[in-house]
Amino acid sequence: MALHTLQDPALLERCLAALTPDDTLLLIDSAVYLAASDQTLARAPCPVYVLQSDIATAGIDAESLSVTLASEDDWVTLSEKHRQHVAWY
Repeated sequence: MALHTLQDPALLERCLAALTPDDTLLLIDSAVYLAASDQTLARAPCPVYVLQSDIATAGIDAESLSVTLASEDDWVTLSEKHRQHVAWY
C-alpha cells in the first residue's frame, strides 16, 4: 500500500504499471494537466487524486475533472495512511 506522487507526466505509463489496487495516485505540479487532458488515468487500478492548489495554479476548471481534488491537508492525511511513498519526478 503506497502513495504514488506523480510530478512528471512523461512517467505516467511507468507509474501506472507499478500501481496496485491498494495504492493511491496523487498528481502534482505539471502532472495535473493529465487530469484535464488524458484518458489514460482511467486505467489506474487505484484512487486518483489531484492537488487542488496545483490545479488552480494551472488554471484548470476543477469541476470538469473526473478525479478527486486533494488539499495540502488531504495530502498529509494520505501520507499518514500509506506506509510507503513513491515519488515519480
